[in-house]
Amino acid sequence: MKIRHNLESRQQSDVYSRQGGRLYVVNQNKLPLLRLLDMSAEKGEVFPNAMYSPSWNMNGHSVVYVTKGEAEVRIVDQSGQAIMNERVREGDMFVCPQFFVVTSQAGKEGFEWVAFKTTSSPMKSPLAGYTSVMRAMPLQVIVNSYQVSTSQAKDLKYNTGRQTMFLKPKA
Repeated sequence: MKIRHNLESRQQSDVYSRQGGRLYVVNQNKLPLLRLLDMSAEKGEVFPNAMYSPSWNMNGHSVVYVTKGEAEVRIVDQSGQAIMNERVREGDMFVCPQFFVVTSQAGKEGFEWVAFKTTSSPMKSPLAGYTSVMRAMPLQVIVNSYQVSTSQAKDLKYNTGRQTMFLKPKA
């Protein structure tokens, strides 16, 4: 059984955005030993001033350790209450509970982290971007749910173009 995997291979990133960043996930498929531990890991890098799209862990918690750079990290619960809104730096650690939405805006030198997850097969769902929940909702549902105008709902639904997990810096 394979018991070692290299997270530094740039060619093997699971998600890559030329202007936004990259994400590597090591789960039970890449490292079968993780199935026995029911854990997984991810290594992320957000390029300078880019944003990691708001998303939530669907099936586990994450313990995040900042390995390089800094970022403004926001975590909110299911009712929209902020449980964390802080600047994190190299050496900091924080927890992102299951179903809580997290996003980060990298500083001018970028942001890198490693996260340990409490599931061997992690699933994440983005709130913004090309593959997001918002993009999949009918326009009228967004209008009624968030009590916004049709033009605001269109902005929420389509404003990120083809971007997914990483949103490029604003010019």
